[in-house]
Amino acid sequence: MENITIRPHHVLFFDLDDTLVDTNYANFLAYQSAFLLADQCDFHITYNPSIRFNRKIFQQIFPDMEESVFRKIIQLKEKQFQSTNTRLNTQMADILRKYSKTHQTVLVTDCNENRAKAILSHHKLLEYFSDLLFGHPENNTEENKYQYAIRTLNIPPASIIVFENDEQNIAAAQEVGIPQIINPKKINCHVL
Repeated sequence: MENITIRPHHVLFFDLDDTLVDTNYANFLAYQSAFLLADQCDFHITYNPSIRFNRKIFQQIFPDMEESVFRKIIQLKEKQFQSTNTRLNTQMADILRKYSKTHQTVLVTDCNENRAKAILSHHKLLEYFSDLLFGHPENNTEENKYQYAIRTLNIPPASIIVFENDEQNIAAAQEVGIPQIINPKKINCHVL
C-alpha cells in the first residue's frame, strides 16, 4: 500500500471518468443505444470492462463508417448516457470529501460539462469541488488538460497532486512537471 502525504499547500486535481467514477459500462451502453437509434443494426460487441469504449475505439471497430453517421451516433450517445449506470470509486470519493474542507479540489476532466455535472450530482459530489474544468480547450489543441488547468488557475505544478487513471493523461501531467500522480487503478493508496 502506498502512502500519500497531503500537505496544507497541495491542490488536488481529480479526473472523473474511471478515476473518481467508473463510467465504462455507462459509456458502452450509451454507444450501444445510440448505434441502434441511428439504425445501424450490426452492433454485436460484448462489453469488456478493461477497455474504455470511447470515440477512438468506436472508430477502430467501425473504420468504414461514414462521418455523418459517426457524428449522429456521438450526438445520440451523449443523450443516451445514464449516470445511474456509473459506479463511484469510494476510495477516491472519500479522499475528495475529506480534503475538500481544507484544500483546493479541482475537477480536471475531458468530459463535457453537462455529462460531468450529471455524474457528480448523481453521486452527490458536485459540492466538494472548488473548481470545475471540463473538456479540452478547443482554441489550443497543443495544450493538454493539465497545462490548461495550471494556466487557468495559475497553480504551480509542484503544489499539485493528480488522481488520474489514463496513461496518456498521466504522461501529460508528468510532462508539465506535476510531481505526484496517483493512479487509483494500479495502487491501493492510504492518504495521510
